[in-house]
Amino acid sequence: MKLCPLPNALMELLPGAIITRRQEHDWRSATFSGARLILDLQIEGYDAVRASNMAKMIKDHEFSLPDLLVADIAVTDQRAMEGVTMLTVEALVLDEET
Repeated sequence: MKLCPLPNALMELLPGAIITRRQEHDWRSATFSGARLILDLQIEGYDAVRASNMAKMIKDHEFSLPDLLVADIAVTDQRAMEGVTMLTVEALVLDEET
């Protein structure tokens, strides 16, 4: 799988956020292939409401990624640090061709 476009789609949902860490690993099962992603997003200021809203809506959001399916996505960590809000997002993205 080439570099996954999911981080770009997340930046559209959360304008002004910055990706501070991106881990992407190929993922395979007996019937599917894709990638597992872990992203840390930084939001300027402590915006608990905005971060909480993102955490609630992301799992039900319909992402439009060419030839890819977001099979699982969640905000797995939310914390305030030195004037910023940090979110950790974990996702499983599958190739639709498999």
